[in-house]
Amino acid sequence: MLKSPCVSASMIAFGLLLASAPISAIAAKMAPDMKMLDPDTDGTVSLDEAQKAAAAKFNALDPDKDGTLDMKEAKHLMSKNAFKMADPDKDGSIDRTEYAAAVEAAFKKADPDGDGTLDAKELSSTAGKKLLMLIQ
Repeated sequence: MLKSPCVSASMIAFGLLLASAPISAIAAKMAPDMKMLDPDTDGTVSLDEAQKAAAAKFNALDPDKDGTLDMKEAKHLMSKNAFKMADPDKDGSIDRTEYAAAVEAAFKKADPDGDGTLDAKELSSTAGKKLLMLIQ
């Protein structure tokens, strides 16, 4: 079925609008996430802010409150390979220190300019989304 020229033109115009959307528009779409992750409201997420969010996420993922995450508890969070990488002592669980190290590594991958903060654009990147999985 052929689409009408008006629909096609509208879709192209919408696509161009999205492609040219300023960072503030991207940030506005992420506002609820940024509010949770950015308590100082400076428009960026620092490693410290990410670690605080990660600590809360860890607590939520640890229903038995034993201070560790096993693969079953982390299955929606990371792949088996990522879990193995986050478990350097190979004991089959990730403790708070190991989780914090995984968050720090993910943060650094999401910070290509190395300024120590992540803005909405960096958080919307593939690496940023992987970090968000660990902290939201």
